[in-house]
This record gives sequence, structure tokens and C-alpha cells, in this order.
Amino acid sequence: GYAAVILSNSGQGTLAISGATASGSGIAATVSGTTVLLAFDPTNLSPNTYTGSVSIASSAVNSPTVVPVTFQVVAAGAPTVFYHGVVDDAVFGGSGFTVTPGDVIALFGQELSFAAPASGPQPPLAATLGGASVYVNGEQAPLYFSSYGQINFQMPVDTATGTALVQVITNSQTSNTVSVNVASRAPRLLLLYGTGGYGAIVDASQGNNALPMPASITIPNFITQPAKRGDVLTIYAIGLGPTSPAVASGQPAPAAEPLARLTVTPTVNFTVNRVPQVQVSVPPSSVLYAGLSPYYAGLYQVNVAIPQDCPSGAVQVSLTFPDSTSNTANIQVQ
Repeated sequence: GYAAVILSNSGQGTLAISGATASGSGIAATVSGTTVLLAFDPTNLSPNTYTGSVSIASSAVNSPTVVPVTFQVVAAGAPTVFYHGVVDDAVFGGSGFTVTPGDVIALFGQELSFAAPASGPQPPLAATLGGASVYVNGEQAPLYFSSYGQINFQMPVDTATGTALVQVITNSQTSNTVSVNVASRAPRLLLLYGTGGYGAIVDASQGNNALPMPASITIPNFITQPAKRGDVLTIYAIGLGPTSPAVASGQPAPAAEPLARLTVTPTVNFTVNRVPQVQVSVPPSSVLYAGLSPYYAGLYQVNVAIPQDCPSGAVQVSLTFPDSTSNTANIQVQ
């Protein structure tokens, strides 16, 4: 198994990690930037609960930092999917744990795979990763990622709405069956982890690596800067519903016309939560593109220009369809 300890600096200096030393049976530690990766090897361990620690040497004044570690070794058995363990891969549940055909799904459990965490190839997606396969109503689903405790897969695009039954088969052993509610649409904007709710939104007018957020937030290989009114945003999302043409399960969306456009285009809302609340909306007719993101499987994008009357500062973006509304994602507008 694997785990990560992510360190951050609340002050103004630069945090540098110079090393990490693990103590305890079956624990090893390596450093990658400001993240300490922990690997657990149960090869010579009996089923039990084990404790240890990792000592992290850094430029911080309180170095070294000692982090206690507890892990459990269990006897190998059939995979287990947790109750309510099948959720969308954006907000991980909410709205009754509803997902959609073609959705990107995160499945949580244990003993899902005994291989090292594995990311699958670019579309067409793999059917099996790390010895694990996922079945939805008996149909094998394409996989993005597999590990001991999590599998990411695409809900087959022909999954009927209503209740779907999900199982994992790993090394010929079959898991329990869990159910998930499937609707035709359940819009979810993707968020960037660790940014305080800022979205997976690119300011395409400033370049494909420009993120519309405060410059104080640093993300490797990206430029973070507030967007300007009139800039075109690329908003990434999942669960936005049917497209024309449709794209088969696990296959890449077309990168040339005819592109896989949504059959229903959303309204894009730009909201500032103050008193009174201010909201400026872009109607479907003014949305530049809404559909599957070329080359990817299950990923959508909405391209829209920031309205000239959009308020400045911290702005929340959301999508509204006739039957549903997405979660919100933050951007910064100057």
C-alpha cells in the first residue's frame, strides 16, 4: 500500500525537504518535492495492526518533524466495495450520490488490487488494471486507475438510468455488489485539490497553462494570475449529459468536426457572494463550445467568455441546465 504526507509552509519562506527516514516494520519513505511518499510492504508481516513513524528533515525551524504512522495488514481475500463507495470523481458524492452514463467514477473499497497503483493508457481505455476489472450491470467498464483502495472507471455510456449494480473482480475473486443512482445528467465542475475551491479552469486567452486564480497560489508548470473580462475560459467538468455524436465507452472524443457537442447547452453563471448577491449569466446561445473534450474519455469542457459586466475579485462559476445545476468553482477576475 501507499500513502503521502504533503507539507506546506504557512510562512513566507521557502520550504525545502532534505530527507525522510521511516521506522517500523514494512515502512519505507521517499521524498518528492514537498511530498513524502510512504510505501508499505506486508510481505513478511502477519495480519495485525502495526505502528511506526516517519522523521522528515526540512528547512523548517522545528525540523525534524516526526509523523506517527499506523497501518493494518489483513489476510488476502475477495475485493470489497464500500457502502456508498461508488461516486463521481469531482465532488465524490452529493445530490444523492447520482452519476451519469459515461461519467468518470471513483470506486472506494479494500483489496481492490494487490498490484502497485497503476494509471491506464490514454483512450481507448484499458479493461483491466492491476488485475482488477469493474462490471456495471454485468458489462465491463473502462478503467482509468487502479490501486488497493480505489479504482477510477468510466460508467458505460449505455448504462440505463435508475439503479445500477457495480462489482469488482480481482484475480478471479468477485466483490460484493453495490448500487448507485444513474441519471441522464449530474453536472460536476472539476476542482483543483489544495487551492481552496478553485476550479480546473484554464484562461485560454492567456495560454493553455494559465489558471485564473490569485498569483499567490503556486501550481507547478502553470501560471496563476487573475483573468480579465472578455477572456475565454475553458471549464472542465464531468456528468454533463448526452452529446451528438455520441462517443462509445472508453473511446476518445473526436478532435475534429463533428465534435461531440452537448445536446443541451448550459447557462454559465458568474456569481459574487456578497450582500446583495451579484450574478451575471451567459445564455446558451453565447456559449462558445459545450461538449466532450477532444482526445479524452468522459471529460467535458465548456468554453465561454467572461462577461464585460462580470464583477471583479473572487467569482464563483456554475453551470445551469433546465433539469440541474452544477457545484461551484472559484476563479479570480481583475
